[in-house]
Amino acid sequence: MTITAYIIPLAHSVVKHATHATAAAASARPSAHRPLVVMHGLFGSKQNWQSLSKALARSAQADVWTVDLRNHGESLPHSRDMTIPDMARDVAAFVKEQGLERPVLIGHSMGGKVAMHTALAHPSLFSGVMSLDMAPVAFKLSLIFPTYISTMQLVDAAHVTKQTEADAILKKYIPDTGVRMFLMTNLKRQPDGTLKFRVPLGILAKALPKLGEFPLPAPGATFGGPTMILGATRADYVRPSMLDEVRTMFPQCELEMMEAGHWLHAERPADVMEKIVGFVERVRRSEERRE
Repeated sequence: MTITAYIIPLAHSVVKHATHATAAAASARPSAHRPLVVMHGLFGSKQNWQSLSKALARSAQADVWTVDLRNHGESLPHSRDMTIPDMARDVAAFVKEQGLERPVLIGHSMGGKVAMHTALAHPSLFSGVMSLDMAPVAFKLSLIFPTYISTMQLVDAAHVTKQTEADAILKKYIPDTGVRMFLMTNLKRQPDGTLKFRVPLGILAKALPKLGEFPLPAPGATFGGPTMILGATRADYVRPSMLDEVRTMFPQCELEMMEAGHWLHAERPADVMEKIVGFVERVRRSEERRE
């Protein structure tokens, strides 16, 4: 008996760029305005890309769709099945449901892995894929991630009512203010007035080992479209030496390093946007050659 994998409908938002004039131009030349689908990293949400997506829509002259991956943000129901292929199936289903024509996939960290896996599994659906500080390779996640989850569980158990109370608990184990602020974007006011994390912490804790994996959707799977990996020099997720391995899956991949930490799009938003816009232009040139 064949069992169809369960698909989670993804919460999303979209920033439209098209005026009547540009819409007419896009209709005449479909490759001119391929939409962008943007995916966040672990513990993130579409909210993290709110400001950058507006700027991207203007600069890249494209509709920008941001999604909440499964078990993140406002995407429901939560699911105990949480692997990179699970999330990739959700994204492919979302693209088909929305009727997006050969969009460009963009993902940060875990979202980068999801973007690349989605492109490998459904190469004809997409015109390009860009990953921010993540390569399509397997690795063991840092022990800091279980620490994040266990500390967030302490916050949930404390029945806090103020963000300052949550921060005081997190600060005992997570000294980085930026990381704490990022994690606290997941706090949600409950009917009883307490603040709880909206992400399913127990599910995420069990899923962590699988999130370090990168299983191919099929032996020898490749994506032949334009591909770019933008790595961060002050993180350890991407190294230039990975390029040969990556090109066995993404033969057109280009890899660049940026002087930044792992959250490079938050640290250097203007520079990252410039790189994304440049990549989108590369995709457009490639699409025009196909027409």
